[in-house]
Amino acid sequence: THTHEHQEHKTLQNENIGTPLLLPSEMNNASLLSDEFIDPVVEWQPLANRKYRRTELYQMAWESVNLEDQFVVAAPLGGPIAVTGNFGTPSAASSASSLDDGDSPDEDPSQLTSGSHRCIRLFSSSGRPLSSFVVSKSKRIVGMGWSAREELVVIMDEGTVMLFGIHTRSLKEVLLQFRLGKECERARIQECFIWSTGLVVMTRSRQFFAVSNFREPRVRRLADPGLLEAPTAWTCIEPRYTLSRSVEVLVATVDGSIIVIDQDKPQDQQLTDGPFTRLALSPDGQMLATFNTRGVVSVRRTDFKSDPLQHQTVLKVDPLQLAWCGSDVVLAYWENNLEMYGPDKNGSMATQFYKYREPLLIVTQIDGASLISNSRHEFLERVPDVVESIFGTGSVTAPATLYDALRDYEAKDPRADQSIREIGDHLAEAVSACIEAVGYEYRPHIQRALLRAASFGKCFLELYDPDQFVNMCRTVRVLNCVRDPAIGIPLTYQQLKLLTVPVLIDRLINRNLHLLAWRICQYLGLKADRVLVHWACAKVRSVAEKDSAYDVQQLAELIKNKLHQVPGISFAEIASTAHTYGLSQLATLLLEYEPRAADQVPLLLSMRQDDVALAKALESGDTDLVYLVLLQMRRALSGSEFFRKMLPHPRAVALLEQYGKQKDVELLQDIYYHAHRPLESGHITVLEAYRQSDLDARLQLLQKAQQVYRDAEPEGVFASHATQDQIRLLLQQRAFQASHVEFSGWVGLSLTDTIYQLLLLGKERAATKLREAFRVPDRRFWHTKVRALADTEDWGELYKFSKSKTSPIGYRPFAQACFQKGAIEQAARYVPRFADENKKAYFYIRLGMWREAADVAANELRSVQFLTYMYNRCPKENPARVYIERAIAKLESGK
Repeated sequence: THTHEHQEHKTLQNENIGTPLLLPSEMNNASLLSDEFIDPVVEWQPLANRKYRRTELYQMAWESVNLEDQFVVAAPLGGPIAVTGNFGTPSAASSASSLDDGDSPDEDPSQLTSGSHRCIRLFSSSGRPLSSFVVSKSKRIVGMGWSAREELVVIMDEGTVMLFGIHTRSLKEVLLQFRLGKECERARIQECFIWSTGLVVMTRSRQFFAVSNFREPRVRRLADPGLLEAPTAWTCIEPRYTLSRSVEVLVATVDGSIIVIDQDKPQDQQLTDGPFTRLALSPDGQMLATFNTRGVVSVRRTDFKSDPLQHQTVLKVDPLQLAWCGSDVVLAYWENNLEMYGPDKNGSMATQFYKYREPLLIVTQIDGASLISNSRHEFLERVPDVVESIFGTGSVTAPATLYDALRDYEAKDPRADQSIREIGDHLAEAVSACIEAVGYEYRPHIQRALLRAASFGKCFLELYDPDQFVNMCRTVRVLNCVRDPAIGIPLTYQQLKLLTVPVLIDRLINRNLHLLAWRICQYLGLKADRVLVHWACAKVRSVAEKDSAYDVQQLAELIKNKLHQVPGISFAEIASTAHTYGLSQLATLLLEYEPRAADQVPLLLSMRQDDVALAKALESGDTDLVYLVLLQMRRALSGSEFFRKMLPHPRAVALLEQYGKQKDVELLQDIYYHAHRPLESGHITVLEAYRQSDLDARLQLLQKAQQVYRDAEPEGVFASHATQDQIRLLLQQRAFQASHVEFSGWVGLSLTDTIYQLLLLGKERAATKLREAFRVPDRRFWHTKVRALADTEDWGELYKFSKSKTSPIGYRPFAQACFQKGAIEQAARYVPRFADENKKAYFYIRLGMWREAADVAANELRSVQFLTYMYNRCPKENPARVYIERAIAKLESGK
């Protein structure tokens, strides 16, 4: 417990949550969230039974930005802001299809007026400039938005979609570009809707087209809504909020209804309270806010199955904006007026009004709404329940009592003890509530006060886990840091939980705030690999773009020293960046530090360093990686160059040889040719010959193989003669194919099978002639003839053949051939001629001739053991069993 208390004390006292982790030189006291005491309740405004508050986050640092005559689009979750000239009025636009038509893409933005529709300027949420660039004036912008990766999406009227990074300086730096198809180009785009991962456009012919994923831009035409006139308003439900998981478009018609369009069909919801001139979808995609021509604000579910909640406004003109504040209330903005609508206890709508003297941009957030004007950036949100329970007027909840107890204790008022006693068993809940409330507060002095209250209450608890306290201190400190105007990412606690810290780190490094990102990683105990890698890539790009005479060796050493703080970090991405920007020497040096061959080798190949890539792949022992290198080298190099680089590596040759045997015979031939291995080359030629169905082609390849074997003498002598014999056999088989038409499968038979087939057909003279021509051994010929005569069941000729001369194969094959054909009597004729008495006895048993087997065992083998074996195997009902028993007794008595 003492250790936990020490940890909390260090977190609260020594690590001031109001002090940024990184204090760049441009950071100053411009933040409006100062330590000046402000009672939280002063900012609250009631709406029905709920409280809402506006928190002033920044005084905007931008210049020459007037929301009244410029188009402004801000990314959610504290993202950047894009500003360009108001393109509501089309400019002279040609039908050019290329961004390079017209003006130079590198035109200096400073030479254009701030209101030009060709200049796009990017700012942080605090109004600090990030970059600016110029788009071609030969095209007209119809809409802009932000992707989930904080990429600016720009849509042109002729169907070009471009994604830009926040540091873009020219059109050459476009991250992604695609077109929406011929129909969009022909009909021209009139309006668009952009969400975090995709977009929907409406053409002037009132057709809708959708792209659900910027990274895989497949354009899908949605169902034809059948509109005779332009819609009065339309919006989209993102795929993640629909049951079909595809985008749905809500189109308000002049007839006063809403049509829901998806990829399959349009569905008219048959509404009667339109026409609607403004539509706004809640952040969770469940509720739809509408404004109609009679000045009625309505809120209904997006499934249109329940009655709407409605409110009649005083103003009958269309609001400039209709938006949501979280998923709680609806905001409508007219010039100088902002109205807020929310449900009350009676099932109707309560209202709250705010006055503004300058134009306003509303950006809906998951937990509120960002209100951006020419001079200020505010955040409007519902007061969280836990905050209201502490600071609410007259609140007597346990967290409020604990907070008051701390104030009494600091004022040395004895009522502090009484307050703690009043809390009683709810003290742990009060401590947790004070800690949770810290996350929802923006001003460091209120955060510290709540943390002190939680720490004070914890002292009266015997057991308390400090993790919630410590984690909240760290989280709030990170939030306070990134909210600083110099950083300009005004995330709330709820937004950070949705975004996650790793994504926040990515956004920081995307802004080139590497030191801050690295310190946050160190502070929160996160891996900092991607921070260091991104810093190194940015360093390489900076050196390349400046075209300075920077010492490449020194730069490589600098990067290595920085990145070696993290064991196992990859250098491949940095080397790839160096190669992309023309610093090949630097890329080679960096790849030497890459620990993973799988990342190292592909880049070496792209850099045309084939020798090094092959050596690294072989060194890694990864077979797939070696194959990748070899096949890539084969595609990229000439044949002689490829084999010159590959042959010095025996393992690479072996792997490529195995690949060739399985998939590419031509490659295998090339390997053997360049490696001077004619014997193997001949073998492959023979195999290839037998893959040919045409006899002439086969003969031609065999002749080629024979010549290869001749060139390989003396090793190829046997193979040469064998190939010559095979050619002779094929020619003879071709002759048999013509002369012995009763059998058509001569070509391709082996020599033995050819002789067998001749004997089977009764062509003994031709068989004998073929035997002599190829010097077939007697044993093989006798086996073949016995099999042929048995298959024709010519038992007389078979017996005659056995008597022709002493059999070189014995007589068991004769008996065996007869037995296999079921000719038991014929088989028995050959058994007495067996030279081996044991085989003779056993074969008699196979024939079922037990008496004859017993005679052999008793008279020739004189083996009681064999007779006993026979007696045990002989069926009991067989009369020979008695005969065997007598033979056993006779032998035993004779002993």
